[in-house]
Amino acid sequence: MTASASSSAPASTSWLLSLLLLLAAISAASACDEQSFEQDVEDTVPAGHDSLVSDDAAASPDETDVSEADEDGVGVDALVPDEDLVAEGDTDVAQVGSDVQDVQAEDQAADVSESDEEVSPLEVDESSSDAKAPDSLGEDVSAQSMSIDGAMIEVSPLGDQGIRLTFTTSLPAHASVQMEIPSESVSFEKTEPAGFKEEHSFQILGLQPSRAYTVHINATSQDGQSVATSTMLHQTSPLPADMPPIAVTVSDPSLEAPEMTLAGLMRWPSPGSSEGALGTLAVIDSAGVIRWHINEACSDFAFLANGNLLCVAGTYLIHEIDLFEGIVKTYDAKKMGLDTFHHAVDVMPNGNILTLSTEMRQIEYPTGDGKTAVYNVVGDVIVELQPDGTVVGQWKLLDLLDPLYVPDPFGFNEPFWNMVYPTAKGGTKDWSHANSISYDPADDSILVSLFRLDFVIKLKRSTGTLDWRFGLLGDFTLVEGTWPSHQHAAQLDGDGVLRLFDNGTLKMPKASRAVEYFVEPATSEGETGNAWQIWEFTDEQPFSSDSFGDIQLLSNGNVLIADSSRTEDPLQPPWDLANAKFSRLLQVTHTSPPQVVNEMVIPDPAAGSQYGYWIFKARPVSLD
Repeated sequence: MTASASSSAPASTSWLLSLLLLLAAISAASACDEQSFEQDVEDTVPAGHDSLVSDDAAASPDETDVSEADEDGVGVDALVPDEDLVAEGDTDVAQVGSDVQDVQAEDQAADVSESDEEVSPLEVDESSSDAKAPDSLGEDVSAQSMSIDGAMIEVSPLGDQGIRLTFTTSLPAHASVQMEIPSESVSFEKTEPAGFKEEHSFQILGLQPSRAYTVHINATSQDGQSVATSTMLHQTSPLPADMPPIAVTVSDPSLEAPEMTLAGLMRWPSPGSSEGALGTLAVIDSAGVIRWHINEACSDFAFLANGNLLCVAGTYLIHEIDLFEGIVKTYDAKKMGLDTFHHAVDVMPNGNILTLSTEMRQIEYPTGDGKTAVYNVVGDVIVELQPDGTVVGQWKLLDLLDPLYVPDPFGFNEPFWNMVYPTAKGGTKDWSHANSISYDPADDSILVSLFRLDFVIKLKRSTGTLDWRFGLLGDFTLVEGTWPSHQHAAQLDGDGVLRLFDNGTLKMPKASRAVEYFVEPATSEGETGNAWQIWEFTDEQPFSSDSFGDIQLLSNGNVLIADSSRTEDPLQPPWDLANAKFSRLLQVTHTSPPQVVNEMVIPDPAAGSQYGYWIFKARPVSLD
């Protein structure tokens, strides 16, 4: 609006004429608002779009059924008005001072009948904006209102614990979303990166199951003068019935790290069949609540730079998982000319992928009676892939280590790889059985844990040569402590700390632990390095985990431990379903002695589950 005066009017009265014209225009607009508002809403809401929730329907979140789905299965949640909505037809005009004029315009809320034919994006139920005119009275004075339009919640294909909220603003704005559970006084907020735009999208993961969330949208214009708000509802469903029951037996929130835990959970099936088998990758909070999950048996996982997750599934596939969309890409070992993908994966800074494959060779071994025998020996192959699946590097452990070194004859004879190589006459021999891999950019090296050989090895990626072997009969003298036996999850810090989960399989009696060593490699060829055990966790009662297991550092210095594949009676066969396996997720302080600050038992002993669970790997994770 522009205020003007006749050239013949005295200069001292021009401001008064401008003010009268502005007030007259506002009065006229207010008078016609109530008559035209209903028609305006009908004109601006496209046909087939859901209405705003009426006053009768604006019940509390716990009493209102708000989850709907369109023909594609996309959930859309209803909008509800805030308690402080401006009454329909009201327009407030701020007091006019001697030299500044403030105008406040507020959008209206209305009920529009719903369409029975389809569920479409929802109109915002409310918005408000404030605009101040410039101090100079000789300039044009205009008030811009801002609205939030087309707000819609899309539910993740993996479940309604993940949503994508999209909307537009009529002016470029910076937006935030607050998720609230009013009945529990729980809330958190997500804010856009710096900048102003008209199209907005928020991806929100990790919502609690069986909860009614109130969703508050807030937007502020670039000049800070216009503010718009909107409120929606979102109801999450209960977890699927086949999710593992989890019992939290220890919890000290004052000492726990803030991260949740990403864990690969496998339900042990009936012997000799797949009945009851289940593989789930789940994010679990410190209260034992599953906040995200996908039904994939992931033996290892690693995050890509784009936020997606790599998952080693079975013995042939690596999936790339978008945490909202699900599987978006798959690497198939057979299609790439490789025998397998198994156990482990890591992502390099350049985006390339390190993983494990296998090969089978016929190798002659002495039998102990002066004779020899030729066996089908399966050795591990380290593989480097580009993101497009091109194989750019292979390192074969049968070429790096002595294949005749067999410290575990019983494990050597296990038929672990028979299903992968079904035509091998006489079956296969499980020689090295690698189970973890990690890349160190500091010196371009690769660290691999070899379960059967009781070695953690480090090799130079550029040359493919072996740097050292950590373990009994390796390249170190253990100055203090005890050697590991059949370890998992080896990782080397830049400060020389080697961290691993020691399964203790060949110890008598069997005993598992999480342990750290300080390693000092030899500086001259032909010499041995030194190593010292510097920390361990064994728990108050000794425990034995024959398979799997993990150890990871947390942000506050605590240690996350996956204590896997436990049996009720260690003297009974582990494959006996009556001796069901169970697992634990532990968080302990990095002190001596360590203190358990969180313990989860899977499955919950009180749930009466007929199945046991193994934990492949566990990692700290945030879903923000």
